[in-house]
Amino acid sequence: MAALIPLATLILVSLAGLAFFMLLPPESSRTGPLMTAAVLGGSIASSFLLLASLWPDRFLRLLYRVKVLGDVSLRFNLPENLRLGSTLLAPLNLMIILWCSGLILLRRHLLRPYVPVLIFLLPFFAWQIVVLGIYPSQQGLVRFLSQLWVPLIFMVTLVSSMKIRDLQGILTTTQILAAIMLLTVVSEWLVGWPAPIQQMDADIAWEQGRTVRFGGIWGIRSKAAESWAEMSYLVSLCTLLVRRRQGSLFFHTANIAFCLFVISLTGSKTPIFVLGSASVIAIALSVRATRGVIVISIVAVGAFSLISSGLFDRTFERMQTEQSRFQDNTTLDAMGTGRYGIWSAAIQNWRQAGPATVLLGGGLFSSEDFVNAGDRLGTEKDFGLHSQHLAVLIELGIVGLALYFLFWIGLVRLMILPTGADEDLTYARLIAAGLLVGILVRGIAGDVLNGVYYTWYLAIPLALLAKARLEPQEPHDPL
Repeated sequence: MAALIPLATLILVSLAGLAFFMLLPPESSRTGPLMTAAVLGGSIASSFLLLASLWPDRFLRLLYRVKVLGDVSLRFNLPENLRLGSTLLAPLNLMIILWCSGLILLRRHLLRPYVPVLIFLLPFFAWQIVVLGIYPSQQGLVRFLSQLWVPLIFMVTLVSSMKIRDLQGILTTTQILAAIMLLTVVSEWLVGWPAPIQQMDADIAWEQGRTVRFGGIWGIRSKAAESWAEMSYLVSLCTLLVRRRQGSLFFHTANIAFCLFVISLTGSKTPIFVLGSASVIAIALSVRATRGVIVISIVAVGAFSLISSGLFDRTFERMQTEQSRFQDNTTLDAMGTGRYGIWSAAIQNWRQAGPATVLLGGGLFSSEDFVNAGDRLGTEKDFGLHSQHLAVLIELGIVGLALYFLFWIGLVRLMILPTGADEDLTYARLIAAGLLVGILVRGIAGDVLNGVYYTWYLAIPLALLAKARLEPQEPHDPL
């Protein structure tokens, strides 16, 4: 019954978006999304608080299964700041942060066995609070809150009654809902790309109710779409490498092909490096490496055949069109994305800011200021850093970077399996390893600590691994 709730929500929200889009003309629909957001947001908030208060552990399981729907948003011919998804998502995420924090506070005595783990994870976030005190900023506070997902979901899973056997159900439901969400990409591909294809400017795209690469009546940002597809791909690959049940072989093989197809439609090159690195690690850690190599080979041969047939000609045309947008950009470089020029400008400006800034950082959300300072990037002043790891160095300094390394070392330590680990533990370790590699590689060229698609589904198996190793043997009441 609980699984019907997210499906019903997705259908109702999608139908509502379709109705608004068809019945209300663009010039008169500006109040529609806000009114709908107020009604729908109030209903979601009331349901959230009621379920969370009455059945906290059951609600947590449900939340883990349906959080993928947080990236669904109704599409309108409106600028981004009036998009219904954005109107709902920020307060909903804040509610989740507050509720998870309260649950951890109430059950804090259950965290005692995990102190050896937490001493690796929490100093990095404590340092962010210190830097935020040195350089107070409203945007910095938002950045700090958006990066709390890993420790927050990790600790709330530790104090919950969840067990390692719950992981399969959470990930399967998430994959199904992600596939439904990603159909928005395929649906636009089926009906044809936005026309004319040369109009790839972000402002024009938002005015058309689309993202830069794709849109739809309901939809998700391109980065979220490719990241959800990456996560689902890695889960299916790890399942094939561990699980012995033959019934899931077809489902996960088909899902791998579907996710790769969706990623190809976004026109992004980053997933090539993310999935390549994560797949190699997952296959290397698996006792069934041969099966993984066979699956990847079949998918690769199939993809090559489809590309040769001309099926993806429009995708390549879109990638070339987007690439041409950089021709007049002073940050164009051999990487083809402009990131090298952006990173170089940010590092140079950061180093010239003085020893204190190099040691302590320039403050949360200051990386964009360092990128756009001076005239290294010409007259445009709206570039972002596009790198999680460099952002940590620039915003939190050398001290913050050292604690950042400690944070990841603490997570890697959790992947050491105990003696006599069963299939469930092996499965959780492989999922965590694949997602960890994915988040680290994606962090080279983008922000990742604020992305639910990786942070939540990395923190959950890691917490369950920690519980299996460190949880007290005597049963306890989780309150």
